Amino acid sequence: MSLILPNSTPPFINPLDEISNQETLGHVPSDYAQMLLYGIFALIGLPVNISTLIYMLKRYRHAKSFLLLLHINLNISDILVLGLYVPGLIGWLVTLEWRGGAYLCKFMRFVDAFVFAISSNIMVCIALYRLSALRYPLWVNAVGHSRVPRMLILAWALAVVTMLPQMLVWNEVQFSNITQCVTVWTEIINKREKLSESELRNMKLYSIQNATIIFYIPLMILVACYVLILKDIYKTLNTDTECSSAAYLSEMSSSKTGGKAALHKKDQESFVTLTTRTVRGQEKFRRAKVRSLRITLLLILTYAVTWLPYNLLSWWMVLHWDSYRENLDSNYILNSLVVLNSVINPFIYGRCQGIRFLFKCRERLAAPKTKKICKLLQN
Repeated sequence: MSLILPNSTPPFINPLDEISNQETLGHVPSDYAQMLLYGIFALIGLPVNISTLIYMLKRYRHAKSFLLLLHINLNISDILVLGLYVPGLIGWLVTLEWRGGAYLCKFMRFVDAFVFAISSNIMVCIALYRLSALRYPLWVNAVGHSRVPRMLILAWALAVVTMLPQMLVWNEVQFSNITQCVTVWTEIINKREKLSESELRNMKLYSIQNATIIFYIPLMILVACYVLILKDIYKTLNTDTECSSAAYLSEMSSSKTGGKAALHKKDQESFVTLTTRTVRGQEKFRRAKVRSLRITLLLILTYAVTWLPYNLLSWWMVLHWDSYRENLDSNYILNSLVVLNSVINPFIYGRCQGIRFLFKCRERLAAPKTKKICKLLQN
């Protein structure tokens, strides 16, 4: 039995087989494959994301960083995907029935849509912030304390508002002795076995609308920011800081020496040392900026690669509904890529620091005296 919904994006579970005449449901091989796959995602992704969140919160207490705040929100959205959507999916795959009641059916389908919508919105916030910080660093530092939190509040609010229609689309339906949480179109399919032209058109519009709000609009914004950021990185990499600083040093030295009225040797040495430090500081800052931008670009690229395959299925459904319905059981692989993105993200922006943080905490609890001795030796 297939548990992949073809008419909404991101992936929801929804039986589309003709179950109205069945007394009991049985598992198919794809169900076991999905349970195993999502179970691995949860076992790996949840500990990594939670430990990374703890690490980033501790860092944020000591150093208020706008980018770190955005990464914290992205991390929370990943935890929601792995902590709410995945367990609910596994539970439904195990029972093959809905046992939560009508209100919980609507609420959980809203939550499933919301967690993916907020992930996309936070990705847009990160891309817009990085582009603004790269082009207008003074402006971001001046107004970022108010603008970045407002941008995040808007992202969460938009995710709530845009996903509220899920409350109207999903219903708890009784099929013979089997209760399911399905869309209105799935209910019609299982009762009449065929949708009318208007019903099929509405179902396709619903699918494209969800895909556009959750994925395609954010993707267009991300691509635009991606191109502009790459353009600025190219300019940054081609800026020869050392040469410009050396020219500056030469000009300053020649203007201050004035022929016979040369500077004292100590003043010249101190001037050269100060300029050398400035050059090194500028070079370190440039490298740190490029490294940070690379992390952002990698996040965007990973998001596009993992989300695009499943969202392309919505167009397959629109163009050829019958062939799409026949291949539902094989689509869970593309479905799983969307969830895989939440597992990969902390390895990109957290660099596994959360795992290291957990190990350090264990080391502190196991040998606190040894750590104090190490600190004394370092001092």
